[in-house]
Amino acid sequence: MERNNKIIDFIHDFFLIKRYEHIREHKVIIEEFINKPGLSEIAKKYDTSIGEIHQIVREYKLNELNFSVFKILTERV
Repeated sequence: MERNNKIIDFIHDFFLIKRYEHIREHKVIIEEFINKPGLSEIAKKYDTSIGEIHQIVREYKLNELNFSVFKILTERV
């Protein structure tokens, strides 16, 4: 059982680091999306494609989901 906990801790740490790095790298775009969702407006403002903004937001939301799932899992243990 101890081995499983170490694996879960490792995976949790991986997702925390991944989440932190993504937010750090795209902080301005993520904050702007949180305040006023609108991919096309953000893409125009930063002169980039809607697809790229979508990918950034998608990755952010996926990281938030992973964080929430691991938070629930650790509360259950």
